[in-house]
Amino acid sequence: MERFHPSWHKMVVAMGLAICLVVTVLGCVLVDTSAAEARRLLKRNIQLELTSIAMSAATAVDADAHALLTRSEQEASPAYWQALKPLAAIRARHPQVRFLYTARKVEGRVFFVLDPTAPGDADNDGVMDNSGLMELYVEAPQSMLKALRTGTLVVEDEATTDRWGSFISAYAPLITSSGDLDGVVGVDLDYSSFNQMFTKIEWQRWLGLVAVVLFGGGIALGWIRFNERARREAAERTALAEREQALESERTRLERDLKHTSHHDATTGLKNREAFLADLNSALLECAGKRYVQVAVVFLDFDHWKVVN
Repeated sequence: MERFHPSWHKMVVAMGLAICLVVTVLGCVLVDTSAAEARRLLKRNIQLELTSIAMSAATAVDADAHALLTRSEQEASPAYWQALKPLAAIRARHPQVRFLYTARKVEGRVFFVLDPTAPGDADNDGVMDNSGLMELYVEAPQSMLKALRTGTLVVEDEATTDRWGSFISAYAPLITSSGDLDGVVGVDLDYSSFNQMFTKIEWQRWLGLVAVVLFGGGIALGWIRFNERARREAAERTALAEREQALESERTRLERDLKHTSHHDATTGLKNREAFLADLNSALLECAGKRYVQVAVVFLDFDHWKVVN
């Protein structure tokens, strides 16, 4: 007969839950890894776009003409506005570029040269948005100083935040025809314009985590319910088998009692007339065909037995 073992059931449930937990954890790790990779690729695409804009701007600027712009009064000259046009065109093609300018280093200090930003204070921060020719750049970032020092393209790895906003920048060198480094083209990309993309990735990450947890929890709950149902069915089968065995034992006992009752007197327990005739018939059959075999029948009679009954 099938028997149900509670300890075995608990072990199976525990193993199933452990597997569900491992699968859920692995799913969460996979979602986190995918989100991190998506952020990395988006950041890399931003850097590549930034590099492309910076190189295009450095190529568009005439470095030799740029080298001649050394005094603030030249800001009103045709040469200044002629040099400014390529930067203005590039800035117009890339609305995510917040600032596009050139700068050079003179006697350890950094000065702006070209800046196509429209004059005024569009963001109402109390500071003019555009910079004038040979205006001192007081807070020159380290990445710009590195580009001015090495004459190489420098692209920032992380965005920086200051009073003008959150930016990620690139600096491309301006090399004259004689091979001298005259300055750099600076491109400040508005990093906040990509917040929606990063937010979307983060939302997808959280949705993925929730989906993995719900999926794992659903599997775990289903596993528990399945095993509970199997346990209940096994217990019911065991109880049914035990009942069937009890009924079979009861039936055997009843048949035995019925047989005894049909051949014995209910009051005395002695064999009745039917049993006597059966025994007599059996004895006679044993004597059939045999010699020197005798059968005797003893008859006893009790007076007034009806009164006793």
